[in-house]
Amino acid sequence: MQSKIKHIGILGGMGMSSTILMQKYLFEMHRHNYKSRPLPLVTYYIVDIKKVFEYQFAGQWKPYADYLSECIIKLEKSKCDFVSIAAVTPHIVYDSLCEKAKIPLLNIFANTAHEFEKKKIDSVLLLATSFTAKAGLFERNIKKSVKKVILPNKKDQEFLDSLIYRSLAVGEKKESYKNEISRLIGKYDCDGVVLGCTDLPLVFSQKDTSIPVIDTLRCHASATLRYSYRSE
Repeated sequence: MQSKIKHIGILGGMGMSSTILMQKYLFEMHRHNYKSRPLPLVTYYIVDIKKVFEYQFAGQWKPYADYLSECIIKLEKSKCDFVSIAAVTPHIVYDSLCEKAKIPLLNIFANTAHEFEKKKIDSVLLLATSFTAKAGLFERNIKKSVKKVILPNKKDQEFLDSLIYRSLAVGEKKESYKNEISRLIGKYDCDGVVLGCTDLPLVFSQKDTSIPVIDTLRCHASATLRYSYRSE
């Protein structure tokens, strides 16, 4: 007898295009790996991105966490069995969110760390928001899987923040972004690259470079689907 398929809750809207991409990943992975089973029920709660960004840029992490917890409660009331957050930066307050949540919250780093081990990457270049980079999220969560996490210099980090917040988060995608990211990567001596912001796969992927690329959003989608089908 097959186990009950868990109802997926996704906290999205940070930004909207990456939330849509996560749904695309879920459909693709179901078709390739679970097509003999029904698709899980998925409920989305889309945050007020203006409020989220205001808290982030003001460094107001407590009201930021409180607001995200309120959003997670909405998913709990929708009878979701667990929640996946379709963004990396909110994991800065992951522990606080878990304390208040009544259902499991999947950690975006769990499956990402496994990918590093599979691809045998020793030194990885982190492409992410400055909030994620400064918080040391990847260093803490993947330290057993890689020897070194390389952070971009100040100028390159400013470029990434501008790309993420002023373009990708509002749905703007240009072919030139791909070339700019490739040039940035070429400046650093690394074995691989991690797309540590879930908006970056919108404009850059493994097919755009010869070195290994870890797509954090794809890893998270894979873990989400696997958890939905997992028996307790």
